[in-house]
Amino acid sequence: MSLRLSGEPYSEYVKYMRLGKKEKEELQILDDVLEKAHVVTVGEVPLGLVQIPMAQIAGTKSAGRGVSFSKSFYPILNEKSEFAQKWMSLYKAHIEEGIREPVKAYEFMNRFYVEEGNKRVSVLKCMGAVSVPGMVTRILPARTGEKENRIYYEFVDFYRLSEINNLCFSKEGSYAKLQRFVGKRPDEKWSEDDRINFQSLHLRFQMIYEEK
Repeated sequence: MSLRLSGEPYSEYVKYMRLGKKEKEELQILDDVLEKAHVVTVGEVPLGLVQIPMAQIAGTKSAGRGVSFSKSFYPILNEKSEFAQKWMSLYKAHIEEGIREPVKAYEFMNRFYVEEGNKRVSVLKCMGAVSVPGMVTRILPARTGEKENRIYYEFVDFYRLSEINNLCFSKEGSYAKLQRFVGKRPDEKWSEDDRINFQSLHLRFQMIYEEK
């Protein structure tokens, strides 16, 4: 489907393109993150279909995918480019039908990097979506004595029980403390109702906190 360079999709593309061009930082590239930091990994774990929090999408898996977007996944290529036409087509399709096809992404240190579906992420983020469905593979770093690494493995243990991924703590012991606060034993898994009720409560708290 081809769109003329006029109308709402076009004006929306130009608006977000201008925002993207104002951002000085680029998307993170997972391959570069792992290489530059000399990260030792110990395997990959398929997580299946996951609701990926938009706030935790840090970039793309490989460099070739990242040149079309700013740090916040705004489009940055010229509005007359083929990329812009495809972005606008996807925007229009989302308005009319909604975007349902999951993206493909990798999770590393509780940050997500998109491998397939970058334009879908861009459109959804520009339209205010809080999450996007994705088939996710976790890349596990080797265990180290660093605090960030220790907290991450506490998160991995917590996720195994709760399947909740939108909480990022900076203090050791926080995930275990939350497990106790919701009335769970250290090794007790959460039910679907547990997750729904907790996420609903967390969302209400977040909205009130941001208002204050």
